[in-house]
Amino acid sequence: MNQKIKYIILCLIILISLCGCFNKKTEVSKPEIKQSNERNTQVLQLEILVSTINILENKNINSSVIGTVYKGEIYTILDQNKLDNYLWFEIETNTDIHGFIFTKAENIKILEIEEPEPEPEPEPEPEPKPQKIIDANKEYYCPEGFIKNTSLNKCTRTIERADLVQGICPENFTLTGQVCKIGEDKKSVKANGPFGGCTEGGELKKDVNNKPYCTHGSYYENYTCNAGYKEIVDKFNVHWCVWENSSETINAEFTCSDSSYTYVSSKKTCQKEETRNFSIKYTCPSGYDLKDNKCYEQ
Repeated sequence: MNQKIKYIILCLIILISLCGCFNKKTEVSKPEIKQSNERNTQVLQLEILVSTINILENKNINSSVIGTVYKGEIYTILDQNKLDNYLWFEIETNTDIHGFIFTKAENIKILEIEEPEPEPEPEPEPEPKPQKIIDANKEYYCPEGFIKNTSLNKCTRTIERADLVQGICPENFTLTGQVCKIGEDKKSVKANGPFGGCTEGGELKKDVNNKPYCTHGSYYENYTCNAGYKEIVDKFNVHWCVWENSSETINAEFTCSDSSYTYVSSKKTCQKEETRNFSIKYTCPSGYDLKDNKCYEQ
């Protein structure tokens, strides 16, 4: 009987010793290097409530001790199991010690995952102000050298070509300047002479003053003109030869060698009107942008 009691007492001592290995509250200073994990509300963690708990290399109570956790430290739970009234937790310190702690539930505090606070709903954006759209201003303009012709709704310009003017004369007439001419004009000349003579067969002589006289009969003088001329005497008693066949002139008809031109007699030139369509430029007032011939408010 005594042997049995001794055996029971020995087992109790061993069991008490084993419990003291993990939960013995001895004064142990914390390491200077922080090994606790940071609090993370998005993962499951635990907080140490007792002075120390040993970190075992494996999930076995007989495993080697590879470190120690201290009161107030927090660790992320990588894995957990329950064995009778004890709990196994797999952890890793910030100093890269990866192992297991074996303890009772009252020695630790489970830090539950906290739902993140919902982000505040963004304030609704103000409804965009309706964009004002107006018709763009139309500006009609003409190329350089052209003018606006509102009656034709076109751009016009007048082209003048004096080199295209051509005169037309009847047959046998010759164009001379602005007229048609037939025949020719010759200047009047003084008549040939005088040639003196005597009537009644008298002999023509000259006196000491070289004046002609007749031995008998009367003295006379003759003037002659070349063919085509006739003799006239002016008021000074001068004999002239005047051309008998004076020329004839008539007004010429004028036209343009290019049928697309029209002869303008007042300017004696050929003209034609050249037309082009208006060019259109669209513009917007200040504060508007032009797009597709419309003005959009900025």
